[in-house]
Amino acid sequence: MLFSCITAAIVTFPLLISAAVTPARSPFVGTITAPTPGSAFASGDIFPFNYRTFNWCEQDYTEFKVSLVSYEPTFDNVTDADGTLQDALHEFGTFTVANFPIIPAQGTPPPSFLTIPDLTGLVAGTSFDNTQLFLAVSDIFLSCPGHIVEEIGVTSVPVSYNPIA
Repeated sequence: MLFSCITAAIVTFPLLISAAVTPARSPFVGTITAPTPGSAFASGDIFPFNYRTFNWCEQDYTEFKVSLVSYEPTFDNVTDADGTLQDALHEFGTFTVANFPIIPAQGTPPPSFLTIPDLTGLVAGTSFDNTQLFLAVSDIFLSCPGHIVEEIGVTSVPVSYNPIA
């Protein structure tokens, strides 16, 4: 019980601090291993998803947000300390992984599969027919070396979207 309370405090405290700071650009980021660059999807397609985190800050947990955007994202497109990307077409969610096998799971674990949303009519006057989009991950690092409270790294893979298979 004491371990759970201490773990919750360690996880919660940096998250509360991060809401009040402006994140810095991380020099490191993980790797999207699925889907592969250039994969083609239609609305409703279910595709494999895998993101390999890079725990360079040696934090207990890594939190990251997965989005679908119409541009190749960089840190400059991050609009919030939670990793939100500017003009995201769809957010799949925020996921958490434990970085060490001895600590209990926290948050929502990343899914093995994601579903492509129907983007028809999402942006008035915009056609997403046979369009290159980017599956993006905003990786959030807390309490990094150099006394930086929060850093965010952004990575992405290009995918092709066609609303009709």
